[in-house]
Amino acid sequence: MEQLNILATKLRNCITNFFTQAEAVGVKGNIYLFLEGEELSFSISELQGTSDFEKPLKEKKLGGYYDQVRITLPEGGPGKSYNMFTDFFSDICADINIKDSTRKNYFRTLDTLKEYAPNAHLSDIDSSFVCGYELFLSSLKMKANTIIKHLKHLKKAFHQACRKGFIKHSVDELFSLCNVRPEKTFKESLTTKELVVLYQYLQNNFNTLENREREILAGFIFSCLTGLRYSDICKVEYSNIKRIRNKRWLFLTMKKTSQKVFVPIEQMFSGKALEVIRLFHRTREKLFYMPSNAVCNRVIKRVYKKLFRSRKNISFHVAHHTTATLLLYHDTPLTTIKEILGHTNIRTTEIYADINEATIYNSISKIKFKELEKVERRIARSFSNKS
Repeated sequence: MEQLNILATKLRNCITNFFTQAEAVGVKGNIYLFLEGEELSFSISELQGTSDFEKPLKEKKLGGYYDQVRITLPEGGPGKSYNMFTDFFSDICADINIKDSTRKNYFRTLDTLKEYAPNAHLSDIDSSFVCGYELFLSSLKMKANTIIKHLKHLKKAFHQACRKGFIKHSVDELFSLCNVRPEKTFKESLTTKELVVLYQYLQNNFNTLENREREILAGFIFSCLTGLRYSDICKVEYSNIKRIRNKRWLFLTMKKTSQKVFVPIEQMFSGKALEVIRLFHRTREKLFYMPSNAVCNRVIKRVYKKLFRSRKNISFHVAHHTTATLLLYHDTPLTTIKEILGHTNIRTTEIYADINEATIYNSISKIKFKELEKVERRIARSFSNKS
């Protein structure tokens, strides 16, 4: 038996050396040794150990440029493994590549998921799970558009889960049982007359208004004329105004969408935005010095009620929608409005620029209903002939 073991050891070493020199060779089977009535066997696969063809990809040498960069390459495969779906969604919420405002919205969705199914496994995710989540949100008396926002966050999470191989169903299949439909919401805006009255009020009382009220009204009117949000009005400076072909434009990266906007403030609305700026006689730094959004809203509501004695729900965000509505009223193409408002998707513009009564009247008044008039005259003639 001793001689057989010595022979087996030599053979093992020989086979191991072979696998070490011959890269990416996979051999399976067993070795049987017989010597003077004694028997010994061993598996070839045992000798291959961690040969190259069994090693992780990053540990292999494939030749060429790959071997130079393999150490720096990111890890492939699904990466971190998960059991609970809420754990997976929590990691999405913690993603460093999303904005803080977006993160807050995702955390709200996570809260509802923890209340709906805190112990759900990734393997539990199917169309019934999503349908049940929609019903759960409805039971909380949420509006349809709020439910759609939560489902949108869920859909993005499912896309990631599918890419990583955690969910076998397609995203379309998962949402196949959802029935919620978006609701048309009325977005408040100022009419042209209201905007003119506000501007005249600011202009006529500029020197007598309190400093804070003057800044707020000017910033609000400027927002109505340019489409900038409150967050953009707070940071816009004189350096953002540039001359192109002897016309002044406003260049700004919007805080909410990170979209770059180019607003032709000298051409748009007859250059009224520039007139608002000139009231202050400032030539550098910020255009407006704004207090908090809540303070701005209180001042705007008070002044609006004083001038119009109306219960219209006015806030600073109304200015953003006013820009879209007025541009639409003046037949500005939606694609142009999209660029001015800094929307990433034309569908957002379509929602913001929802047609109101004034727009309907403006559009209809330009249409010549000639065919209807011809039929009407023809019918009138037939009646007169009969009589």
